[in-house]
Amino acid sequence: MKKIVSAILALFLVSSISLCAFALPSRRATVKKVYEGGTATYTYDPDTGNITVTFDLKKGYKFIGWTINGDYEIVSGKLTSTTIVIRPKKDIEIDDLSEGATPKFKKLAAAEKTTKKSSGGSGSTSPKTSDNGMAIPMLALLALGGVIVSTKKLYK
Repeated sequence: MKKIVSAILALFLVSSISLCAFALPSRRATVKKVYEGGTATYTYDPDTGNITVTFDLKKGYKFIGWTINGDYEIVSGKLTSTTIVIRPKKDIEIDDLSEGATPKFKKLAAAEKTTKKSSGGSGSTSPKTSDNGMAIPMLALLALGGVIVSTKKLYK
């Protein structure tokens, strides 16, 4: 009886973790575009329809602002902020994420580099988080390995 209960519990565990692994990957779409002065990251959130646009400056450049193309509404931030949230007023294709906002920047002269900071915004940065979606599949593999080991012990 213990073997049957253990096997059912193991199957339930594997199926529930596997289901989570396939159901939870991020539906967010992220596009990165590299410019001379830094990298722009465009992240689309399908739940809100918003696009978060962030520009990470390279050393020696100053962020000036964003050029917004098309019919967009600014949800938060300013055109002069390195991070801005915009919402297109019509549906867009994922491939078009980077077409809505283009960063404007300028290369600092040698004198400006030594006297001014080249960071955008208030000078502070927020911690970066990863959205690679690998944690859940790895947990599912770990659980599957545990089930295999426990199943082998059951039948010994």
